[in-house]
Amino acid sequence: MVKETPLVSVVLLSYERPHLLKNALESLVGQSYKNLKIIVVNNKGDSSDRIAEIVNEYSKIKLIRNERNLGFSGGMNRGIDEASGKYVFLTEDDIIIEKNCITYLVDYMENNTSTGFASGIMYNKNNGTIRCAGGELSLGTVYSQKFYGAGEKDSGQFSLSFNVTYIPGAMMFCRQEIMKKLGGFRQEFFMYYEDAELCLRVLKSGYKITIIPQAKTFHYDPPDVNLSEEMRFYGLRNLFSIYILHAPFFTFLVFIIRYGFINLFKFGWQERKDFLILLKVWFWFIKRMPSLFIERYQYENTSYQQFSS
Repeated sequence: MVKETPLVSVVLLSYERPHLLKNALESLVGQSYKNLKIIVVNNKGDSSDRIAEIVNEYSKIKLIRNERNLGFSGGMNRGIDEASGKYVFLTEDDIIIEKNCITYLVDYMENNTSTGFASGIMYNKNNGTIRCAGGELSLGTVYSQKFYGAGEKDSGQFSLSFNVTYIPGAMMFCRQEIMKKLGGFRQEFFMYYEDAELCLRVLKSGYKITIIPQAKTFHYDPPDVNLSEEMRFYGLRNLFSIYILHAPFFTFLVFIIRYGFINLFKFGWQERKDFLILLKVWFWFIKRMPSLFIERYQYENTSYQQFSS
């Protein structure tokens, strides 16, 4: 196990789940790895006062209260800005962290310097099946994202560490220096695809993303909700952004034709709400296209050495 104990800043994002927050904090306080700086970021909601009461029961946990809901990206970035030490671990209020989770993550990262970001196995708390053991994402003409082990019972199929191209933002362990240089999540994403986009930048920086199976967390099943038009807008807009920033140019053109032009005409005939959402995405996309292409050029001309200095 770990001989040295570098400081790990834990950023826990909380929003409207005070009934789960206490269990999440207890799992952090009970970690076998003790050199932790725990930061709770509360995106403002109706339960903000109750969340503050729960956090204030712990003298060494810092609470950041956002004046408005900044979404997943903005909320996590507030915590990342306050992080210090060698490593940062991102989690949420509906996740229970197994006692030795952070110990395993630190131990691996200390001995594998080519890994910049890491995660473990996330289980569904209610039925014990695997929720995610990392995964793969592909920016083909059709977007593809695969979660390893999803819905499976853990029969030991993941015993050794392995590299992936995707890990969820709700269980993300990284070197603080790299996270700060990458600038955290894209603030404008609010939520949806923010972790996928960050993983793409990690890989472009020359670092590996690794799953350490011995590191385990347990995720309470989220309630079924119908996505609002605003949330659907964020999802489609962010997907467009990922393609213009990271996809091969020809693939990007095919994607835009398929998801942009063809769907625009299809929705215009069939689904008025979907048509208006996509039209709104197009207005945003046209306005932001020049700056996104500039960022794409900067990514393509950023060397590995800039991130490893």
